[in-house]
Amino acid sequence: MRCDSSNKLNQNVVEPYVMAIPGSCPNFKTCMNLGYAAIKQKNYQTALVNFKRALAFNLGNKYAVEAIGNVSRYIQESR
Repeated sequence: MRCDSSNKLNQNVVEPYVMAIPGSCPNFKTCMNLGYAAIKQKNYQTALVNFKRALAFNLGNKYAVEAIGNVSRYIQESR
């Protein structure tokens, strides 16, 4: 996580990822698994949505945050 110049944790690091996303996903683990399955199919947008849903279940989870970062990079690289 990033820190600002005063060494306080930057509270806005995760905020853009935590928002209501229409659809359903019953729990953190299922959302993550759906995201990983979508990556295997190279469906990065679906993966991103599911990782964001997972993060909403478990705020700040390092695996969800990392997955969001990775899949966001895949999307950027594919453009």
